[in-house]
Amino acid sequence: MEKTEQQNISSLDDFRKRADDLKKGELVTLSESQLTVRLTRNNIANLLKDGRIPQNLAPVALRIQSDGNGGITSPDDVIQVIDFINHTILACIMEPNGLTLEDVNDMAENDKAEIMAYIQGGT
Repeated sequence: MEKTEQQNISSLDDFRKRADDLKKGELVTLSESQLTVRLTRNNIANLLKDGRIPQNLAPVALRIQSDGNGGITSPDDVIQVIDFINHTILACIMEPNGLTLEDVNDMAENDKAEIMAYIQGGT
């Protein structure tokens, strides 16, 4: 974050335009498959609140956000982390329409990792 005395405060219109741009999503071509999707960056807490990620995966989401690896200690933990990742990816792919969890599950792992990095603020 840059701090200078020469900066101007953003206008309300700037904030609203940024919010509108985020709602439109961004076209991203995935490196491994070369498929192009429209992605949006959603806040994990909002996805949980809105029911786009099932509530039973909330503990996994909290563990991933707190320690980065989901606190994986058992095979059941692995399954829950995979479920969380797949639901998160599905919730953040705006297009193509009609994708299912099965479609996301069948995606290349590198494509999934790329989408998760994008969702979390990467490029």
